[in-house]
Amino acid sequence: MRGRCTVLLLLCCFTAECTRLPEFATPYISTGADELSSGPFILYRKLTRADFRAKELPARLVHEKGRINAYSALSIRSSVNSQFRIYPAENSSGRQHCGEIISLRFDAVMFPENSWWNPQLERKHFAYVLQHEQIHFALMVRGASRLAERADREMKQMEYCGVTEHEARQKLFSKLRSFIHSEKKVLLQEHTVFDEETSGRFNKRLQNWWYEKTAGDL
Repeated sequence: MRGRCTVLLLLCCFTAECTRLPEFATPYISTGADELSSGPFILYRKLTRADFRAKELPARLVHEKGRINAYSALSIRSSVNSQFRIYPAENSSGRQHCGEIISLRFDAVMFPENSWWNPQLERKHFAYVLQHEQIHFALMVRGASRLAERADREMKQMEYCGVTEHEARQKLFSKLRSFIHSEKKVLLQEHTVFDEETSGRFNKRLQNWWYEKTAGDL
């Protein structure tokens, strides 16, 4: 059995000089990740201007579009190569069904149709903004790797049982969703620190340092 669970992170690269990120530019975890989970996506690779295909920003950001250079919809989700098993079992109360994780891996993906590029952005800033979004993507890859390492320690050898096959499956995927979302705090912290140092200004030296730290070896 294969399944898919997702955490969606939405990120802005903005223009104004600020010592702190304005609220609209703060990395944001969407509660509507399932809306994008079946849409077109790309796995980690070098980004281009053509990967930002949204015609407009989300409604909550439209009024800030003059201050936003780019907007990325990035996600960590369980890989299609992850495998789970539901099987009948017996206990002291009688027959039941249990679920277990056979293999659990994660992908960092980008949703181009939901990622936006400011058409008014000057070409001289293209390279910086693309690199900025690339680093955000690389940070998601690191988060996916952390989850895979934790999964090997924490999620295998565990059973999720219920009276019916459906109940066992629901328990397994509920645990998987909670597990993925447990990475949320670390993700938000990493992306926020990066944005506070490099967004709202064009600090090539510092952003290059971040690139080497995160994306240089991917």
